[in-house]
Amino acid sequence: MSNPNSIEQDAQGGRVLKYEDTLPPPCIPNRNFASFMLEIIAQHGKRVAVVDTVSEETCTYDDLRRAILNTQNSLINVGLRKGDVVIILPETYCYYYALLLGVMLSGATAVSCRAYMTKEELVHRLRVTGAKWVITVECAVNNVEAAFQDLGPDHLKKMWIIGKASGKDLIFAETKNSNKAMAVDNNFDAATTCALMFFSSGTTGLPKGVELSHKSLLAYYQMYRYWEETQQTSQRNFCGSVTLLPFPPVSAYSFMISMHVLCNGYKAVILKDFLIREYLQAIERYKATYLVMVPHMIKELVASPITEKFDLTSVVSASTASAPIDSANLDSFKKKVCGKIGIKI
Repeated sequence: MSNPNSIEQDAQGGRVLKYEDTLPPPCIPNRNFASFMLEIIAQHGKRVAVVDTVSEETCTYDDLRRAILNTQNSLINVGLRKGDVVIILPETYCYYYALLLGVMLSGATAVSCRAYMTKEELVHRLRVTGAKWVITVECAVNNVEAAFQDLGPDHLKKMWIIGKASGKDLIFAETKNSNKAMAVDNNFDAATTCALMFFSSGTTGLPKGVELSHKSLLAYYQMYRYWEETQQTSQRNFCGSVTLLPFPPVSAYSFMISMHVLCNGYKAVILKDFLIREYLQAIERYKATYLVMVPHMIKELVASPITEKFDLTSVVSASTASAPIDSANLDSFKKKVCGKIGIKI
């Protein structure tokens, strides 16, 4: 990337870094991020988009597109509107991305959380977000109902259950086989409309919610594409044809990498959580090419004697984020894992 040409101050006293380049800056469209993604997903057809390692279910890009449209139609038909907030609590689920993008496509805000949090943790998120709509899995239903009871009888508008839930509403039930998105807002403003909310881990107090607008998601995507297009082929280090995610996309880090995977027509393989043996088995079974990691995973892989028992030769790239990692563990990882298979990190 180019070096900053100058550093100036804006009207509020903040620093603005200006860059000079041979190419014009990328255009960030004023549109719904999910609508943008839907057009790209439609281009990849019958390729496998997502693999759920728990159920071993797979979905193609065609399946994913239909599920996004069905989700949007189902939500709008029961009264979901712009400004509403939907909290989504899956475990691993092949159509998780369809739920997130379907909520965003409806003009509402999606909040992505882990299904197995405590009632108190869920109550905190409900209070912060004001969510009155829920999509969850059957094992979390009792916890969700208890959390909403703490907030008052009129707080919950509707709950959908993923899977087999006798007597409960199932997501996609209201609308089947939708072929096009429903129009929701002619005065859409990507900069001010919240698309997603994620929460911090809570290591420094109560978890803090972070709002991401449609424009910020589009900007991230355009930034990454712009960077890729301006690099020499040998310098591009994203080799995510089979990307292994050790947890569902409940953070901005895992979500945005997932979107980049889908934009390229690659395959996202999702684990329920990081357990070292299951993780190494997944690399070997699905021939993962790109590993999405956090520091504690690197530490465990370095320390465990079973790492060397698995075939990791399919991996060509890895990334780590969310927290710093000390140089000793990183050097050990490069020596023990990267050195054997020649990956970049």
